Amino acid sequence: MTGMRTRDLSLLANADDVRLSPDGRQVAYTATVLDTEANRQRTSIWIADVDGTAPPRALTAGTWADTLPRWSPDGRQLAFARSLGPDAEGGVWVTPTEGSGEDTRVCGWPDDVGELSWAPDGTRLAFVARCPEESRYGTPGKRPEPAALPPRRVTHLFSRLDAEGWVYDRPYHLFVVPVDGSAPPLDLTEGPWPASGATWSPDGRRLAFVSARHADWDLDLCNDIWVVSAAGGEPTALTDTSASWSLLSWSPDGTRLAYVVVPTPLDEPRHGRVGTLDLASGTQYEVSTVLDRNASPYPDHHPPLWVGNSLWFRVEDRGAVHVYRAEDADGIPTLVVGGDRVVRAFHAVEVTDARPILAAVITTPVELAEVHVSVDGEELRRLTDLTRALREQVSLVSPMRFTATSADGTDIECWAMQPVGATAKAPAPTILNIHGGPFTSYGWFFFDEFQLQMGAGFGVIYCNPRGSSGYSEAWGRAVR
Repeated sequence: MTGMRTRDLSLLANADDVRLSPDGRQVAYTATVLDTEANRQRTSIWIADVDGTAPPRALTAGTWADTLPRWSPDGRQLAFARSLGPDAEGGVWVTPTEGSGEDTRVCGWPDDVGELSWAPDGTRLAFVARCPEESRYGTPGKRPEPAALPPRRVTHLFSRLDAEGWVYDRPYHLFVVPVDGSAPPLDLTEGPWPASGATWSPDGRRLAFVSARHADWDLDLCNDIWVVSAAGGEPTALTDTSASWSLLSWSPDGTRLAYVVVPTPLDEPRHGRVGTLDLASGTQYEVSTVLDRNASPYPDHHPPLWVGNSLWFRVEDRGAVHVYRAEDADGIPTLVVGGDRVVRAFHAVEVTDARPILAAVITTPVELAEVHVSVDGEELRRLTDLTRALREQVSLVSPMRFTATSADGTDIECWAMQPVGATAKAPAPTILNIHGGPFTSYGWFFFDEFQLQMGAGFGVIYCNPRGSSGYSEAWGRAVR
């Protein structure tokens, strides 16, 4: 077989956003494929049995993008966000997980939904989305050409984003809506300030979220942790506007909030740190600092996860992304998933006999993002085989790790990949790839660009020089 060519891009598929059912017997996840004829991605939601006795089955068609699968507390329904493209309104939907029931729309929304979660009693859903602008868009969900929009007066530093357009006057807000659709979404964070990282309190009365509500929020890049009643009202700040907080999760006993924090947002790079906030005393404890590794791998959309009294989180380490756990959320973190691989997403639950069940989306240089499971600490077992179509068509190349020594004697971690069919007697032209950021990293994950370069006859070299993430904080800050 030959190496990968551009025609093989249509064979790429990736799993993401795994979620175990409350009883730990099934796992829901998203699967994204490339529709090369339509020149876009399509994402659908799938379910697999953790014991692997039946093949995975598609729960949604994924006409455009079905994302954020979230199990109801009783495990009978799955909520998800549906995007129908630029000419049709999407929104929040629910579908039964068993039988032949149909998808039901809870509420429509003209923009993509970014976060979604069930209230503990199963009667409401919280979601985060950009504020709609019906007066600007005219018909909901159908945006006119930019030239047809009225003028905007920009008063903040951040005004536009790629693929989203104008955003400064469309901040993300936190909404709550009844699952039965009996009332429109209630905006809990009205005003010009953005909201993210929403998490329900265990009693369902409040939500915590992250927001920047001070005058210079777009200049100092700081924000705070807030709480607000699920019925609406004025939010209350829990922090002192001294750092950049994100990715919250409420402890099962209701006493603490877990978070990821960057302590000095105007003095980057700094490691993202996992910590906890005691709601009674205000005491903060950083769990991940002892590792001296970045606990917010790029791109990170997954908050620390409470599994019983322990706190689970991802850590970037020398080109890999691993999973760690800290017992009682204040102990020394221990490794749960290691090795030369990248954990893109994970979820874990404890069933009635206190056995932890773990589901993880894992990728390697020769494997696309696949769903794996582990029960009670057993070896991870792969449930999906999205790489099969690609593997049957092309030869995928594994990297060889080596160390390069810089002029001052510093060792730099590097990898080399040899093109298919190359021999020592016929040296190949070689591309040295240099990553951006600089606080990001190359490593042990599938990267189609490298496989395509080798398919074109080139050797590939890539490194993590000083400034890269996944090493000590001093290593990342050395290029300042």
